[in-house]
Order: sequence, then structure tokens, then C-alpha cells
Amino acid sequence: MELDIKSNRPQLGHIISNVAKGAEQKRYRPRVSNSGSCPRALTYAALGTQGSGGGNPVLLFDGSLHEDATVHWLKQGGCEVILRQQGLDIGVIEGEDSPPWFCEFCEKEIAGNILHGHIDGVIDDGNHYYLFEHKGLGDFGFDNLSREFPVGYITQSCAYIKGLQNAGFEISSGLLFVKNKNNSDYRQIYIEYDSETDIARVENEWNGHVDLFASVVRDLIDLHQVVAVAKQPGANLPARPYDQDHWKCIYCDFREPCWSTHAQEVSNFVSKEKMSRDSKLGRAVAELMRVRGEKATVSEQEKVAKRAIHSLLGELQIRSGETEDFKFWLSPFEKKTLDENRIPADIVQAATRRMTFQSIKIKTNETGARSSEHEQ
Repeated sequence: MELDIKSNRPQLGHIISNVAKGAEQKRYRPRVSNSGSCPRALTYAALGTQGSGGGNPVLLFDGSLHEDATVHWLKQGGCEVILRQQGLDIGVIEGEDSPPWFCEFCEKEIAGNILHGHIDGVIDDGNHYYLFEHKGLGDFGFDNLSREFPVGYITQSCAYIKGLQNAGFEISSGLLFVKNKNNSDYRQIYIEYDSETDIARVENEWNGHVDLFASVVRDLIDLHQVVAVAKQPGANLPARPYDQDHWKCIYCDFREPCWSTHAQEVSNFVSKEKMSRDSKLGRAVAELMRVRGEKATVSEQEKVAKRAIHSLLGELQIRSGETEDFKFWLSPFEKKTLDENRIPADIVQAATRRMTFQSIKIKTNETGARSSEHEQ
């Protein structure tokens, strides 16, 4: 008799997953780390809605390990990070009625309407003090730093600088230090923050790109004030700020409760409202039609170019090549699909997740088109 060895092995991934899923969901309170978050998702959390999370405890623990490693190497280089996990009060959230909570780092009770947070530390270079804020990202997020500034991280840093000033520290700048968790590369973003104007000047120190951000801390406080209003009995949830296929929605713990009511909401809308082509909605519809037309053209051009390349590679009997500008090669890949006819119906049913999507359909209004041509 063959022994089923696999069934006797400990499944380590399942152990970690179960522990993470069993971790208590954090009770909502205003947090600096909420910067850049969806107000609707925060409202669900504030209302105690059960989310689908479970991985966050693992990610947070991993993040602290990366931060500790970075601080270790900085210390080896003679750069000391001080005031680690220093607690700070940044501002008051009007209308917030969360109960007081006990901060284990500060060893004191914090009022529920206070925006309170803890810094990663402060760096002293002998001439200046800088806020030290550490983040860890994967390859995509790390590379994306060259394409756009991480607004949420910048907001956190400015909020902590504001908190340091509230606590009596003369600090007005910070170093946002980002680690690539895959290869341990680092990138540094320099931040100057003027708390009187609430404006931040930000510079990527690896490519010199500079930008200004206004109403930085104010927007963070306003985000929590939106939640404070929306979580009250009878209040409406904040509008969805993202499409359903946006990555923030795809990975959101509250994706299912958020979008499960969308179809019913749309069915309650009034239909066939007349409006001018020059109205905001009229211009938006025209813009979507224009973009869709360009997309279709580019898609067809891509197909033609691909067919030409495949044909020429076949004629030359080669699978790769190089010009002065490009290297190119055929890259076979395997695409897996499931044949539902070979799977028991009850299993297919149990594994099926349904989510309603709303597509925008547009067709040319012939009367309007003729009218437009006549007017011209």
C-alpha cells in the first residue's frame, strides 16, 4: 500500500494564512497611515463591517523587519536613527466620536478624535534633524516612484513633521527612504514642509524631479472628517472614488459589500435625461468615444504589426534578433484554462463568485450628428 506522504506533511502556508485570518480586525480610529485611503472603505471599517482581510498582519510584520534591517545598516554606517516610534498628536478630527484608546507606545490614553501616530524615527546629520520615514515596496511600486510621487507616503511624512512641531521639535524636513523588498535597492525622497501654508516641496534625489503639494495635512484631516460624518446613523456612504477594476478596489477588504449594491443603486437612477453636448457629462461622453476610437485603431495597428513580425520571422527562420534600437525575441507561454464540463457542478457552483459590473454603452445620435453638421 502506498503511503500518502503529502497528507502527513505540515502545510506551513496554511498555518500562516489561518493565523492571519484569525487576527482581530483593527477597530477604526483616525490614523496617519490612512492617508491615501478610500473614504468609503474607511467608513465600512468604522461601521464594523466584516472585511475579507487576513494578509495585513503578515505584511505589517514584514514591513517592521525591513525597517529594522535598514536602521541596522544605517547604524553600521554611523547614522543613528533616534526617537523611534515617538508618539505624536497631529490634529483634531471634528465630529469624530470614537472612544478613547490606550497607546502602548506612549503608555497613555488618547482621545478618539485625535489624529495620533508614531514616527519611524529622526535622523541627526550633525547640522540638521530630519524626520525619517521608511517604506518597503515590491518591484512595481518601487519602479513607479520614477513615474509618480507616492502622495500617501508624502502626506504621512508631512503629518509627522507637523506632529513633531506640535511637540516642540524644530523640524521642517524629512527623508522618505524607500526599500525595494525584492533586491534591497534604496531610493530617497526629500521633503520640505511648511506647516503654516500646508505646502510641501518634494524632490526625488535619484533623478532630481521636483513637485509641490498643497493642503497636505488638511486633506488628511478632511478625509477622517468625511468618515466621521458618514458613519453616523442614517448617513450616506461616501461616493466610490475608483472604478471596480482599479487596483485599490481589487485588493480592498470591503470590495464585496461595497459593490454588491451597485446594480440596485443604478436601477434607481432616472433614465433618458436630456442635456447639452457642451455640458460636463456631454463632454465626458464625447471624450470617451474619442478615446475608444483611438484605442480600437491602435489595437488593430498592433495586430497588423504582430502579424508582420511573425511572418518575417517565419521567412527568415529565426526566433530573435537585434537592431540598433531594439532587441526582440519570441517568448512562448502557456495559458491554463479550466474545462467546467470535467468538474462536478456542485464544486463549480461553490467556487463561483459573482460580481455585477456596469459598462458604459454609447451609440451615435444620428439626429444630433446631423444637427451638429448643419450648425457648422
